[in-house]
Amino acid sequence: MLMRFVRLAACSWLLPGAVTLALAGCGLVATAQPPATAAPALKLTLWVEWPVLRTDRPQVAHAVVASAQGERLRGVTVQGQLTRPGADPLLLMFSVTDADGYATAVFPMFEPPAASETHRLVAQAAMNADYGVAMIEYEVQP
Repeated sequence: MLMRFVRLAACSWLLPGAVTLALAGCGLVATAQPPATAAPALKLTLWVEWPVLRTDRPQVAHAVVASAQGERLRGVTVQGQLTRPGADPLLLMFSVTDADGYATAVFPMFEPPAASETHRLVAQAAMNADYGVAMIEYEVQP
C-alpha cells in the first residue's frame, strides 16, 4: 500500500514537469507522453475554429476533456504547442476547463506566409496523474 502511494505521488509530481519540459523543447508535445505502458486516462477532443485560415483573423482552438467513462471534467489544465514551418514552436495555454469540460486558446496573430503552410497543434490535458493527448493540423493561406 505504501509503495502504491509513493508511485502515485511520484507520477503526479513528474508528469507535469515532463509535460512542461516537452512543451518548452522544439519537438512535438506528443513525444512527451508517458511510457507506452500508461494508456491515456483522459479523453481530449481538439479542434480549431478555421481549418483553412487567412491571417487577417485570429485563430481559436477548442478543447473538451472527459474521463475514460465519458464524464466531462472541470478544472483540467490543457496546454498546447503550435508548430509552424520555419518558426520556433509556440506554447499555448488554454483556459482551465469549465463545468462542461470545455477550454479555449486564442492564437496570436502572425505574418502571412509566402505560400500556404500547414500548422500543427498538439495539446495535452493533465489532471493529477491522468493525461490525454490530441493533435490537429490546419492550413494558413497568404
